Amino acid sequence: VAGIVEDGEHPDAVAARETMEECGCDLLALKPITSYLVTPGCSSETIGLYLGRVDASKAGGIHGLDHENEDIRVFTVPAEDAFRMVADGTINNGTIIICLQWLQLNRDAVRREWT
Repeated sequence: VAGIVEDGEHPDAVAARETMEECGCDLLALKPITSYLVTPGCSSETIGLYLGRVDASKAGGIHGLDHENEDIRVFTVPAEDAFRMVADGTINNGTIIICLQWLQLNRDAVRREWT
């Protein structure tokens, strides 16, 4: 999911709101991954990356807000399949690659923390 943090808004609140709006899932836990400059030297815009815990059995369908012209198709992919999709180039979005590689390195520790 993605969202813009408005003045006075906390990133955790944005993550919870956007998870519900864009996936139809309640955010059960949130863990910061990292943040980075999108175009260093050209802009000060940063992206904050987080791992969110949800009940994935409730994920699926079409979500988003009509007034934002969102039409978001939600589906789940097993983690191992997603890791393979990064390796074979199917996933070619840098932000998603960072998140999935972080998950691949930290998955066992996160499981221990969240269980």
